Amino acid sequence: MSAIAAAIAGAAVVAAGATVYSSDKAASAQKSAANQANLTQSQQYAQTREDQTPWRVSGGNAVNALDQFYGLPTVNADGTTNAASTPDYNQILSNLPGYQFQQQQGNQAVQRNLAASGLLQSGAAGKALQTYGQGLASNYATQYANGLQSLAGLGQTSTQATGVAGMNAANQISSNQIYAGNAQASGYVGQANAINAGLSGLSGAYGQYQQYQQQQYRNNYNNLGFTPDMPAYMSYTEPESSGTTTYYGGP
Repeated sequence: MSAIAAAIAGAAVVAAGATVYSSDKAASAQKSAANQANLTQSQQYAQTREDQTPWRVSGGNAVNALDQFYGLPTVNADGTTNAASTPDYNQILSNLPGYQFQQQQGNQAVQRNLAASGLLQSGAAGKALQTYGQGLASNYATQYANGLQSLAGLGQTSTQATGVAGMNAANQISSNQIYAGNAQASGYVGQANAINAGLSGLSGAYGQYQQYQQQQYRNNYNNLGFTPDMPAYMSYTEPESSGTTTYYGGP
């Protein structure tokens, strides 16, 4: 093969190799970017879930407390249930903020009223104090249930927000994975096209080489006095003795 044809073939191979390398680098860069985006999404979701944890935990505890309050079985994190237990609500209610103070002030008010009527030491006094205490406990029991329902609602809202964040993260990560897969596939296609282009370049170089050889053949014929349309069976010899050119052959 001539130096020109070899140079053309070499250029085709180098160009194909450069395209293959560039396609592979581009696909790798896109895949790396998608993986980094996935990592960022996962970290952000983990942070969101951690931030929402106190409300989810409080909400879950409030639901279980409501179950106990209404005599229902409590639900574990794995979905199993426990038999309903009966907490000491007298102690629970008496420990609520303001209960002790309001009970003390209310009892004093009832006693002053009874004393003013001369009934402080009567049976009516005990009944009045009991009635007041029951009413106070009922009011605080309602407040207790309402507070639990509020906490349960916060937990539900937090759980929903965490679920939405998880769904968004999953959708984005899925999109990134599809993007990375498409980038990798595009890189393979680019490599295949580059190889085909290189093969085409080699084929073209070979064709140019053939044309070059034919042109050299014609030039040699012309230099020896032949014409391109002479019969192929004609040949040329140079006798050693005479030093002259002899043409022979033919039918």
